[in-house]
Amino acid sequence: MTRETPPLVPKAILLQCLARIEEHAPLHNWEPEAVVKHFAFLLPEGQTFSRADAELVTRRLHLPHVPVEHLLHNLTYQAHALEYELLGVRDTFLSRVRLRAATWTHGYYMVKKARVGYAKAVAALGWGPEPERHGVSQRLAGLAPKLSDPQQKALLTETLDCLRIGANRAAIVMGWNLAFDHLRQWVCRRHLAEFNAKLTGRCEKKNRNYDPVVDADGFPRPEWLCLDVCREAGLLEGHELDILLDALKKRNRYAHPGSVVATAAIAAGHIEDLLEHVVLSAKFEW
Repeated sequence: MTRETPPLVPKAILLQCLARIEEHAPLHNWEPEAVVKHFAFLLPEGQTFSRADAELVTRRLHLPHVPVEHLLHNLTYQAHALEYELLGVRDTFLSRVRLRAATWTHGYYMVKKARVGYAKAVAALGWGPEPERHGVSQRLAGLAPKLSDPQQKALLTETLDCLRIGANRAAIVMGWNLAFDHLRQWVCRRHLAEFNAKLTGRCEKKNRNYDPVVDADGFPRPEWLCLDVCREAGLLEGHELDILLDALKKRNRYAHPGSVVATAAIAAGHIEDLLEHVVLSAKFEW
């Protein structure tokens, strides 16, 4: 029976893994084989990466040029860290042909046994996830069925994917995107007249006021302006505005390079606050 081939990692997750690698400067001094191995470890289980993905990793990190076939061969043949998927069947002999058939493969991934061993080494370096991260992400994932809107579900899935692979900065940004999208949808569906009444009374440029919002994509920038209009229109109470403004500040703090470390606990708390007080709050139901 032919086994179903695991899917290739989506581009968004691939870039999040790269960002995670770039947070650890010592990795830039590693041998290319070690960096690609670490990249394979960061990918969510059940997904594979292509030779082109591995080439992107080495190129983005400015690693010495080494044929990727050689990297993947070494990781498979010597360290037994990766396996191939060849025509839907787990391969046991491909290493003998030294990747002559690499173009036939569906993807590469780190086998479970190697992943468990490597996770211990990563934890020893202090780069592993905080012990509670897995439990937190599972708890948050349990909230997904409560979302009925497909776009909201997709945003939450991407947010939790970021949290699971340790891309904490990205998780903080995605958590805000989810909450702000929910707020805009709520205003459009329930309180657009009140919002526009206050918005159109504000000056955007000299001798010109803001145009009324028509749909969720038409809200003016910056985001704090929308929050302030909601406050003026009586749509947000004081504590609700405080929660959203604090979340926006946190998004801004971690969205840009800096010395502030985004831990899994910080990211998970940020996401949980926004889910509880905005996305899943009875007040903000559509």
